[in-house]
Amino acid sequence: MVANSRILLLGQTGAGKSTFINAAAEKEVATVGHSLQSCTSETSAVTLTHPNKPGCEVILIDTPGFDDSWAEDKEILARIVGWLKKTNIAPTGIIYLHEISQSRNNADGQTDAMNPVKLSNHVIAGRIVLATTKWKTLRDQTVGDRRQEELASQWQGMLDHGSKAVRFADSHQSAWDIIDCLSNNVPNDAIQAELDRILGNIATKAPSNVRVGFLSHIFGKFRGKSSGL
Repeated sequence: MVANSRILLLGQTGAGKSTFINAAAEKEVATVGHSLQSCTSETSAVTLTHPNKPGCEVILIDTPGFDDSWAEDKEILARIVGWLKKTNIAPTGIIYLHEISQSRNNADGQTDAMNPVKLSNHVIAGRIVLATTKWKTLRDQTVGDRRQEELASQWQGMLDHGSKAVRFADSHQSAWDIIDCLSNNVPNDAIQAELDRILGNIATKAPSNVRVGFLSHIFGKFRGKSSGL
């Protein structure tokens, strides 16, 4: 059976990618880390059957965590792209997981979008869900609410082009609600092609005015207005 959705999970180390997969599976199928070291060293895939749609299979692609170092993040993306090509699994959507207590998103108000890396294909934005995680670790939920508003402002360009911003509640139901945000996408190679393009245009060293890894640069500064590099 061909999977109806093939979803790439991205995020920094500790954002909760493995936790998300385990919640969707209702059992431990991915190792969860509790330190700053990534427990997921290699890209892997878990195939699940949709709990409310018999015969509907979903592939969740677990990836190594990005560590906000430009050179290391480029290497991790290269490994992810290589794995996708080797397995011939073309993603139909992306779930980007962001820990709600994280403040690193490099929103400095620059107008040149995520130079030098730009998500030029607006179709990609429509296939991305931006999910905040680890709400239960907050002592004050109002802090999280304010942070969510800040992130929504930073992600506004993506949201304007069809991305969705949601909260992951660490539950089976919440995981599938998020997965369902992407279940109606038509499979094609647009995401794979865009990842290839981004990888090919990442400079070996970060620009002097960029102090974070390129993943934060992408998701922190995308405005949805660029047509290319």
